[in-house]
Amino acid sequence: MSHSSTPIALIGSAFGLGILLQEFFQASFGYLYSIGFGIALIVCHIRRWHVPFFISMFCCFLILGSIRLKAVIPKTTSTETIHELVVTKAANTNRFGHQYIALTSNKEHILVQTTLAQCLSVGDRLLVRAKLLPIEAPKNPMDFDFKTHMQRKGVVRKINLAKTPYAALSPKPSVRRWAYKLQQKLISQLKHTPLNQNNKALVMALVLGHKAELSEERIAQYQRAGAMHLLAISGLHIGVVLMLLRFFVRPLKRLKYGKALAALLPLLFLWCFVLITGGSASVTRAVTMFTFLQIGLALARKNASIQGVWASFVILLFVNPRFIFDVGFQLSYAAVFGIVWMMPRWQHLFIKKHWSVRYLADLFGVGCIAQLAILPLSLYYFNQFPLLFWVSNLVLVPLLGFIITVAIASVGLSFVPSAYPAYNLLNHIFDAYQHIVTWIAQWERFFIESIPFRSIDAVLLSMVIISLFVFLTRSTLRKIWLLGVLMLLFHLNLLLEWKPPPKTLIGHVYKNSLVLTAEKEIAIAHFAKKTKKVMQLALRFQLENRLDSIRYQRLSNSYTDLLVIDSLGIYKGVQAHNSVLLRQSPKIHLDDVIEHIRPTIIIADGSNYPSFVARWQATCKAKKIAFHNTASDGSYPLN
Repeated sequence: MSHSSTPIALIGSAFGLGILLQEFFQASFGYLYSIGFGIALIVCHIRRWHVPFFISMFCCFLILGSIRLKAVIPKTTSTETIHELVVTKAANTNRFGHQYIALTSNKEHILVQTTLAQCLSVGDRLLVRAKLLPIEAPKNPMDFDFKTHMQRKGVVRKINLAKTPYAALSPKPSVRRWAYKLQQKLISQLKHTPLNQNNKALVMALVLGHKAELSEERIAQYQRAGAMHLLAISGLHIGVVLMLLRFFVRPLKRLKYGKALAALLPLLFLWCFVLITGGSASVTRAVTMFTFLQIGLALARKNASIQGVWASFVILLFVNPRFIFDVGFQLSYAAVFGIVWMMPRWQHLFIKKHWSVRYLADLFGVGCIAQLAILPLSLYYFNQFPLLFWVSNLVLVPLLGFIITVAIASVGLSFVPSAYPAYNLLNHIFDAYQHIVTWIAQWERFFIESIPFRSIDAVLLSMVIISLFVFLTRSTLRKIWLLGVLMLLFHLNLLLEWKPPPKTLIGHVYKNSLVLTAEKEIAIAHFAKKTKKVMQLALRFQLENRLDSIRYQRLSNSYTDLLVIDSLGIYKGVQAHNSVLLRQSPKIHLDDVIEHIRPTIIIADGSNYPSFVARWQATCKAKKIAFHNTASDGSYPLN
């Protein structure tokens, strides 16, 4: 990174670091200043910068990032039972119902849950009579932490419309509502076209940002092919669209004021793209980033593009500092920073080659550099790595621009009934593209799953990759030494890691029973019914304890220090146990169980009737025996 891009890069990194320190450590100003002073002093020494200026700048923006995150922390002081809500975002849809984000009259963002029959639109206004409830923490340590996920979006409370009386008010007009209605109109139009169902789902995902129609089988194929990023509208799609637009407007540069038009028209089309995707936050962020990148490219100055990316990073975080916790935000910026940083070096290797070689080399280089830049995040969040990603980048990415163009044409032709015969050709094009994905996905042995990877692993690997990029751009003996030290630390962390003994865990699964244990290097899931939820929890247990494999077996009645009493209610004649697990609502006298078994704790899992659990809890309280209900208290570790 050159000296000319230093100030904005320093501001961006300090601002982002301040947000992270405030989120994870609730750091005081003194602590933040100390951290900032130390980091800035080291960097200034290495780069030989003017020390006082850069230290002051770094510390100021570090503290500013912390302050900005504090300013958007949601406040939940309202205890009112009547609320006026305005729907601001359609969050999610699953087999249980819809989820929306709404804004209350007290300017608090809440989660609104509805049934599948209760469909809302962005801008809808509701008058609700109910008490807002907190979003629950996960019942198992391996579960997805939905509470923290929503908290980082500024949402800490919820309401369920299926259990709440409400009245619909006249909707509130806004640009976001208009964009959402436009997206829904385009989806409706596309559904009536002759495209087959799989191809409709593909077009909706690529152009409209609507992925609900994609089948699980299709998603799995893209995962195995290392092409999952091609399904979601992200920085890659916006980058491809921008590249196409820049190509089409290139002839305008010959006209008077042509350079200005060639710079502005792509931006106009990109922001129209935001509208047809319903004003999606992820698309808006990606377009904002590429807007600054386009401005940097239009200025045609040295390092203008990297400065534009840093400027968009700072502005987006200042508008909403919670963006930094969004996985899509992290992946997009990691990929773009890597591409902007390394592509000039890569292109220099092929500068004297034929234009076709340069074109293919650029496509291959963009894909590989982006994949390398996001590697730590991919391993940390998804615990998987597709070895065939380079095939996907070489084959599918070059086709993405053409497929997006065809997909946009498919949406446009949906308004022209006389053009419906053309959909036969469009079906063949999309089918051919999906056949390529299927062919790559069939090589399953090249798709590595269940990779244990912790946050410290991700940090160290990121430092290794950054050092590698620095070395490749400006190789010196000192940078070789730094790269070697970091690689050594990364491998030592993986190989010499101290492993605590895995816990025996009684998990919470609704209407089911699950006990997770470990035997040597094997995770064992003892289950009543082998469901998808059980398999997910077992996999997470394996990854967190860094075990080699998983074995599934039926739940037994007795373990070393755990007695399981099921619906049969058999316990007499059994030796004493420290822990008793009650499952399937056994019809027993708990007093008698306590007298015979003499446990120190009684555990009730998610397979029991609530009335039975309440009675058992009262008995344990009277007997002064510890009681744990997984439905309210979460999973229980035995050791």
